[in-house]
Amino acid sequence: MVAAVLGRILKRVSVQSPGCWVWEGAKNPGGYGMVKVDGRGQLVHRLVWTGLVGAIPEGLVIDHLCRVVACVNPDHLEPVTHTENVRRGAAPHIAGVRNANKTHCPQGHEYSEENTFTDAGSRRCRTCVRARLREYEKTRPDRREYMRQWRAQQRRKSE
Repeated sequence: MVAAVLGRILKRVSVQSPGCWVWEGAKNPGGYGMVKVDGRGQLVHRLVWTGLVGAIPEGLVIDHLCRVVACVNPDHLEPVTHTENVRRGAAPHIAGVRNANKTHCPQGHEYSEENTFTDAGSRRCRTCVRARLREYEKTRPDRREYMRQWRAQQRRKSE
């Protein structure tokens, strides 16, 4: 079956500079080549890798070293972790990777271990959170006493 599918695929490939084998058939919205196998859509570059090189190791994805997502040349493909694939590819445009490289919050406070915590998967600056809380308390006089008691209770718990 793999040989038959591979033969179908290679008929729809054009060799282009610099050595890319570009899939000329159907593509998904991201530009990756697609072909139906047993009634299911499959990514062409993964089928070519499996047919010409071997199984894709578990937990790895196929990275396009040439950055041409329609390329199916196995010399331009490499199995890597998803994290590595993202880092190599569109990383500067992905907020998570871009933000991970930041060393200071927008107000200029350092993202040090003491001044940083994670909230819902996002890094937060303790100095800025405390400042916002103080400003919020000023606008809510009825909450000031409650917050003072709550902080005292939290201090007692941590002792």
